[in-house]
Amino acid sequence: MRVGIVAEGRGDLAVITNILKGALAIQSEDIQYIRPEYYLDETDLHHQRSEQFGNCALVRDECQTGTRLQAFLDSPVDDEGAPRILVIHVDTGEIGRADAVIQVQRPTKPTNVKRPQKQAKKSQRANDNAEVAQYSDEVVTRVSEQIRQWLGPNLTVHARFAVAVEETEAWLLALHNNASTDILPDPKAYLLRWLQQTNDFTAKDKSRLSQMREFDRADQLSKGFRNKKTLHAATQNNHSLAIFVESLPENDKSD
Repeated sequence: MRVGIVAEGRGDLAVITNILKGALAIQSEDIQYIRPEYYLDETDLHHQRSEQFGNCALVRDECQTGTRLQAFLDSPVDDEGAPRILVIHVDTGEIGRADAVIQVQRPTKPTNVKRPQKQAKKSQRANDNAEVAQYSDEVVTRVSEQIRQWLGPNLTVHARFAVAVEETEAWLLALHNNASTDILPDPKAYLLRWLQQTNDFTAKDKSRLSQMREFDRADQLSKGFRNKKTLHAATQNNHSLAIFVESLPENDKSD
């Protein structure tokens, strides 16, 4: 199988790559980064035109234009006829704002849900998880419909949607924390605080991570996704991550 990814940023590329490795048992050479460009150094990035950077607006533009997506799907057979799919990634932290690229209404977020604790009653945890799952389902459904409109029917049939409720940092936190991470208000800030406080990394490792480029840092933090069992465990902590993983071909019963 060959997978072409369109994502908002380089860190997102790394996270999605490791998820694909765990879910589909594919390798780096089976994955092509369509957007953003990866094979550029920091000097190149500094001099890039703004339209070459990855963000939600550029994901939209790439989908609406469709030229590079179709080129990936139509490229000469070099993999013995292996199927090709597209993965389109967006974060949803900005939906509901007047200036948001993704113009969908944000569902009402559960406000009385606390992060599950070991001492919480099982019935309360189940109720909280059901509310969060319903919220995440609705966000992913609304945003996915917007992406379908960008792509049009001919490309949509080949696409899977990596819709991260809030941000992909919430998916990373689901890997490293045995608790629900769906509705954290600022996953990026939470991840930074967690990195400062966790004992999962030594002080030397933390220093090394802080000096890494975005892709390499996200790759290190998301390596656990390469293990299928570990990936499955993480999906129990984040519903939008579970929706993406379940949509992939080996898990999609409609394929």
